[in-house]
Amino acid sequence: MPEFEFRSMDKSRLSVVLVDDDRVVRAWASSRLDSVFDLVTCETGAAAIEAIKRRRVDAVIVDLNLPDMHGMDLIGELRRRPATSHVAIVVLAGGGNAAQVLDGGADDFVRKPVDPEELTARVKRAWRRSREAVEYRQFLDSLPVGLWTTDTAGACTYLNREMRRILGTDGDVSRLEAAFERYALHRRESLSYRNGENETVCEFAYATGDEVLWLIDTCRIEHDPAGGVVGRQGVVQDITAEADAQRRMRAFFDEAWSAMFIEDFSAVGSWFDELRAEGVEDLDRYIDEHPDSFDGLVRSLMVVGANTAAVDLFEAGSTDDLVAAHDPDLLGPEGMSAIKRQVVAFWRGSSRVELEVELQTWKGRRFPALLQITVPQIDDMWDFAHTLVWISDLTRRNEMVAALQAQNEQLQAMQEEALRAEKLESIGSLAAGIAHEINTPIQYIGDNLRFMETAFSEFAEIHEAAEKLAAAAGERPEAGAYQDAISRSGIDFWLEEMPLAMQQSLEGVEHVATIVRALKEFSHPDSGTPESVDINEIIASAVELSRNEWKYVADLETELDPDVESVVGLPGRLRQVMLNLIVNAAQAIKEHASGDTKGVIRLATRHRPGWVEIAVEDTGGGIPNEVRDRIFDPFFTTKPVGQGTGQGLAIAHKVIVEEHGGRIGVDSRPGVGTTFRLELPIRETSAS
Repeated sequence: MPEFEFRSMDKSRLSVVLVDDDRVVRAWASSRLDSVFDLVTCETGAAAIEAIKRRRVDAVIVDLNLPDMHGMDLIGELRRRPATSHVAIVVLAGGGNAAQVLDGGADDFVRKPVDPEELTARVKRAWRRSREAVEYRQFLDSLPVGLWTTDTAGACTYLNREMRRILGTDGDVSRLEAAFERYALHRRESLSYRNGENETVCEFAYATGDEVLWLIDTCRIEHDPAGGVVGRQGVVQDITAEADAQRRMRAFFDEAWSAMFIEDFSAVGSWFDELRAEGVEDLDRYIDEHPDSFDGLVRSLMVVGANTAAVDLFEAGSTDDLVAAHDPDLLGPEGMSAIKRQVVAFWRGSSRVELEVELQTWKGRRFPALLQITVPQIDDMWDFAHTLVWISDLTRRNEMVAALQAQNEQLQAMQEEALRAEKLESIGSLAAGIAHEINTPIQYIGDNLRFMETAFSEFAEIHEAAEKLAAAAGERPEAGAYQDAISRSGIDFWLEEMPLAMQQSLEGVEHVATIVRALKEFSHPDSGTPESVDINEIIASAVELSRNEWKYVADLETELDPDVESVVGLPGRLRQVMLNLIVNAAQAIKEHASGDTKGVIRLATRHRPGWVEIAVEDTGGGIPNEVRDRIFDPFFTTKPVGQGTGQGLAIAHKVIVEEHGGRIGVDSRPGVGTTFRLELPIRETSAS
């Protein structure tokens, strides 16, 4: 006979294997249970194992006394096999200790002789319990947390699927604590243990293979109804993702370029609740009326974290130097005002505040800063305990803003100067036309005056001859009439004053002609090509054009070397330099003058080997020592707004040094006067 026999394969009924060496029992079971179960009967334990391998089995009925093994050994083998660990097992026992049978892995037992109805009921109940256990284990395996149990000796009795993943094993672990202790890299026992009545929580890092997991293990001691300890059970949460996120956030916080603080403003939320309960509406007014209350709030606010950039910005030794409570005495009025503005903004519903304040480092250096304070919101709740403060040093920004403002002012000045230059160009063109128009009638007047001077000279000669003729006529009536006419006409006065009037008129005409020539030369634009320039002539024309500037405040003296050589350059540009220097000298004397005393302006030229030297000296107030190095800077002026463009000396420096390859220097004594010395190189026109 075969060792096992399949009696039925009805899938709507439970599949049951009966193992018993007694043929009578097997026959009885086949006749009485075949209508209830899909039944397979086996004589030996080995035959039962083989039958179970070949079909799905819901329950096994086992006799303890088998020819090849003890029934409890078969039960143990079935429980160890993953495919049969969940099978319902009912023992057929002729006697023995039921507790030992159940502790050995059986779900139930039936004593012989067997009642078929009782056996059927117990098999079905065992199967239901087994199915519920399987479903419960499947539920536990679906959980995202690891579950484990151990007995009183510490041996592991259960691991769910997540726990097996964490441990890196598909099987059981004999001693769970040993596994944890073996692979745990870092335990936060001192920081993370929470001790309850029967519970302990521990956070640690666990290494399995190449992976490191951060775990939180919550362990509870199990007791029996009598209070005795029967083992332990635990829940393990894998917080690796959260820990990695925290580490990334911490790394971002520590490595951020901007200075960052984490502040605990928890007291703010509680304070708000108290004030609202009291009916306070205007917090700004309340703080002004209750400064002690606000002072107490500020003392409760804590800096709980700072990054490396904050340590560097505040010139501190470490983050510990920056982590402390706010001290109103150290914050000062400005710091208290900044915190007040933060708190008032939070009160009004803003979770983000920006403030520009002045802060102070540990070394006492003060700097402008932008504070950006943000209160995190979690599920519409404000997390004042982790208020984030960003601090940006505005020193560089303010310097750039100041530089941009200065550049903007310079650009505006340049625009104004360009407009003035455009106007001057127009005036120059107009002046050139006017000078041309004036020059012709002046020539007429001069020529006519010279003609009148010559004619009057001849008239005087005729009058003298007539006087002699009248004297020779003696007492004749005609001679008497002539003398009477001469007396009435006052011709003697004309003969005396007319030559002087003619001379002064001719001098005036010549002076007008000189001014017109100078104006024409000054208004004539340079061709852009260097040419031979007579420096003495340049100075003379500048003196004439600037006469109205200096004649009322100074006497102008010239010592121009007649043998000085010509230089190669741009006459219009050089004439502009001389005009600027003479006007500056006149203005300096005017500012320093007292009473009706005039100052002195001296202009001199002299020849030195390879150079022509020009000196412009005045007896004005001199240049202050503190600004002497800046006088040639564009747009620099010591004059009041609207009275100077700061371009005169800058233009002089550019024309002499950059455009003509010369040198310019200054000697000045405050209260005594100033001398500008210009040196221009002598070179041939072709060389230029």
